[in-house]
Amino acid sequence: MDDFNEQLPGAEAYENIEIQHFGSRLNDFYLATRRSDGVRVLLKHVQRTEDATRELSGLKRIGLSPHVVRLLGEHPSALGETVIALEYLPHGDLRSWMDARKDEGRPRDTAAVVAIVRSMLRAVAACHARGVVHCDISPRNFLIKSVAEPSVVLADFGCSIVSSDSATHHAVGNVGTLWYMAPETLFGSKHYGPEVDVFGVGCIAAELLRDRPLFDGSSQLDQICKLVETLGTPDESSWPELATLSDWSLLEFPERTPKSAQEIFPDVDVAGDPTLAGLVELVLDGMLTYNPAARPSAAGCLQRLERILERTNDK
Repeated sequence: MDDFNEQLPGAEAYENIEIQHFGSRLNDFYLATRRSDGVRVLLKHVQRTEDATRELSGLKRIGLSPHVVRLLGEHPSALGETVIALEYLPHGDLRSWMDARKDEGRPRDTAAVVAIVRSMLRAVAACHARGVVHCDISPRNFLIKSVAEPSVVLADFGCSIVSSDSATHHAVGNVGTLWYMAPETLFGSKHYGPEVDVFGVGCIAAELLRDRPLFDGSSQLDQICKLVETLGTPDESSWPELATLSDWSLLEFPERTPKSAQEIFPDVDVAGDPTLAGLVELVLDGMLTYNPAARPSAAGCLQRLERILERTNDK
């Protein structure tokens, strides 16, 4: 057994352990075979106890779900490190799927885009129904479950928050992946609600439609500027809590009106495709709403998407 295998908590329960090259600065990933039954699993070596606690709490609260990566085991160590065993999905993550489609010059597949957006909403809705806010929605954290009929499952719950008695959660810091952060997070809110996940899904849906990110800021300030340039300047009339957010009070922006759907999605034929038109409206007028209190829930977005598809199929 290699040296890293000997140091890996719980390594004795696995064989054929191979390091995978998509880890983060804080976590390493290994592909392995479980000795007890020969099942291939992904081992996530979490260095920080608090990250492991959040991930395990979220996954255990959700339980078995076809829309969330399955928890197969946990191996804590006396040093505070934890190895989390997860189901292995060989098709990679949504970011890789999106990049491959772009690199190969494949045309937009409306059915695939809609299927993935529906799948993301199902995953987020399943989490919220069990009191779990993911807090780090991004293409890297959705794993491809099926390629033939595209679907994804949600993974990486290291930033998640679990609550049984409130829909609003105290922030654990400015967490998330910058390009997919909700405006309340960027503007310094001290609480996170499930609405942050909905905004993240909206950003990914827009990226799937555009073949490029909608808000690709290079810093937190640049990210805010890109939000304002695209969605217009928020104000207290539509978002009363805006003035209470610490970072918003430090900023001043010229008055901007929202860009039109045609400006944001110049290559999307909303006039000729009612499904795309409905999805664009759901993204811009629903998921990407500034005010989290006015942003529809994941379940509500899913219902709207289903109605769009029903109307399209009836024609």
